Amino acid sequence: MVRFAARIAVRPSRLIADGCGLSRAEVDRLIAEGRAVSAVRLTGKVSENFTFTLKP
Repeated sequence: MVRFAARIAVRPSRLIADGCGLSRAEVDRLIAEGRAVSAVRLTGKVSENFTFTLKP
């Protein structure tokens, strides 16, 4: 789960990339392939808590 201390809009793909040690291009590819999924849209900006799953 990603939790926000302040309501600042950020790109989930950037947070996932930084947190998992991946490039943003790799995360974008995982999202496009359906291997990175979430109840929120991962391709825009969010400012609220969200969860995501990386599938093998």
